[in-house]
Amino acid sequence: MNLIKRLNRALDYIENNLDKELSVDEIAKEAYISAYHFQSMFAILTDITLIEYIRRRRLTQAAFELQSNAKVIDVALKYGYSSPDSFTRAFTKLHGVNPSTAKREDTQLKLYSRISFQINIKGDVEMNYKIVKKESFSMYGIERVINTVKGENYKTIPQFWDDTMEDGSFRRLLESTNMKLDGSYQGITQVNAIMCYRDTGKDTFPYLIGAFVDDLCNTDGYLKVDIESLTWAIFRTEDHKSDETVIKIQDLWRRIYSEWLPNSGYEIIDGPNLELYGSSVNKLEYSEVWLPVKKI
Repeated sequence: MNLIKRLNRALDYIENNLDKELSVDEIAKEAYISAYHFQSMFAILTDITLIEYIRRRRLTQAAFELQSNAKVIDVALKYGYSSPDSFTRAFTKLHGVNPSTAKREDTQLKLYSRISFQINIKGDVEMNYKIVKKESFSMYGIERVINTVKGENYKTIPQFWDDTMEDGSFRRLLESTNMKLDGSYQGITQVNAIMCYRDTGKDTFPYLIGAFVDDLCNTDGYLKVDIESLTWAIFRTEDHKSDETVIKIQDLWRRIYSEWLPNSGYEIIDGPNLELYGSSVNKLEYSEVWLPVKKI
C-alpha cells in the first residue's frame, strides 16, 4: 500500500470514529507510520495540527446534528465534551454562534470538510538527497522532552534553543567540543539537534541540542545518546541566509513528506531524526535532515 493510500486510510479511521475517543497512536497505526511522523507530516502538509483537524470535524458534524433538532447535551456528550458548557465554548469559538442559536433556520455556520491526500506532481525544482549506510555513532548534549499536543512542539523547540542561548548552556556545550574554529570554517557546525531517539510516552518525544562524540570533546555532565548502524536518507537545503533557516528547513520537511516519500520507494522507520546546520561559502548557511529509512 503506497503512502497516499495509507494516509487516506488513517483519515477514514478518523472519520469513522469522530464520536469515539481517538488516539494519535491508533490513527498513525492505520497509516503504518510512527505517531511522531504522522503528526509532523499532517501538520506540514495541511497547515493544521491533527488535533485541531479532529476538533473542527467534530464540531462541523455537531452543527449538522443540531440543525436536525438533536439535543445540545446529547451532541456534546457524543463528541467527547464533558459538559454542555465546555461544548458551548468550543462550538461558539469555531462557528461564532452558540449551539442553541445553531438550531435556528438561517443561522450562518462554518463547514470544515474532510481532508483527502493526493499525489502532487511537481518537478520544477530539484531536491538534493542521498541514501547512506552509516555505522553506529554517539551524540551528547542537553535534552528536553517535547509535547506534541495542539502543536506545542512548534513553539517549545524554538523556545528551547532560545533558553540555551540565554542561560549560557549553548556556549558551554559549544566549548565542550574543543574545536578551534576561525571565520573561514565550512561544513556542519559543532552543535546540532537529534530527536525521537527513545520512547518518552504518549504525545511526547525527546529532543537533544547536542554535538557528535569524538576524541576532542568533553561529555562530562551531558546526556549521551548512542545511535545504532542505520541506513539514512539525507536531505540538504539550498544555501541561505542565517535568518532564513527556519523557513528553509520547514520547506525541506514539507518536500520530504509531499514529494520524496510518495515517489522514492523508501519509508521512514522508527528511530532518531537529525537536523544538522552547516556553514557554506560567502557567509551563507545550509541545513540537513537525516531520517532512518528502509526500502519498501
